[in-house]
Amino acid sequence: MIGPAFAGWFLVNVMNVPEGTSPTDPNSIKPLFLFCLVLTVLSLLLVVFKLDVSHLGGAKRVKRNAFKDAVDMMKADKNCLKWIIMTGVNRMPTAMIIPYLQLYAAEVKGASTEELAIMTTCTALTALTCGYFVGIMADKYGRKIVLGSTIVLYVAGLVLLLVTKNTVMLYLVGILAGFQEISMVVSGSVQHELVPGWARGRWAGANGMIGSLIAAVVAAAAGVIYDTIGPQWLFIIYIAAELVIRLPLLVSLPETLTYKVNEENFQSLLEKA
Repeated sequence: MIGPAFAGWFLVNVMNVPEGTSPTDPNSIKPLFLFCLVLTVLSLLLVVFKLDVSHLGGAKRVKRNAFKDAVDMMKADKNCLKWIIMTGVNRMPTAMIIPYLQLYAAEVKGASTEELAIMTTCTALTALTCGYFVGIMADKYGRKIVLGSTIVLYVAGLVLLLVTKNTVMLYLVGILAGFQEISMVVSGSVQHELVPGWARGRWAGANGMIGSLIAAVVAAAAGVIYDTIGPQWLFIIYIAAELVIRLPLLVSLPETLTYKVNEENFQSLLEKA
């Protein structure tokens, strides 16, 4: 929450971006990237020198084919195939929505620097205040209903972004956008509960690999769509993917809170290890 608020203050008071406008000179926002770079390097140093992983050193290392593992797990259980498809849609915001949401708010909806900063703060505030309680509800009432609700709230925010003509409503868009981050966490819980415990590492790797490949393709297409077809189509395409692909597949999945994985279906992977 502090980051976007500081960025808005810094642009207006230090870089002299006029209040009520968005920065047009790239040099005015370069220092913000420098701040991010410094914090990233400090985080890296913390991981390298302070993170204790000595208790993980006893695991046996086995060379594996990530693509083959992904295919084998999708063959082992149809729910894994459904989830891989859902993962592709789940990763679309990373390349298609998040990089363009504030650009769209500024260029199309006329949001100022301060309004963009407040939007981002609202997003962070939602994740901070609602994340824990959403997790409790997922543990109590089930993953599917909670995950579906967070997806619907995020999609509702994007619909509001497309139709609103009032920049103040963009704050509500920011609030609803926070449910995307919460959705990612709930998705992680569902993902791990679809496979046996001993396969969760390679299952996470398969999802990450396929999701990243899809995100890379979407990222390459997103810029072209924004500049040629129209910026609103980025959001329309993603909303359609959620409503037509991901949500129906989610409904067809078992409730993983009480789901018992049939480990016999995954024995072939264990034998190949």
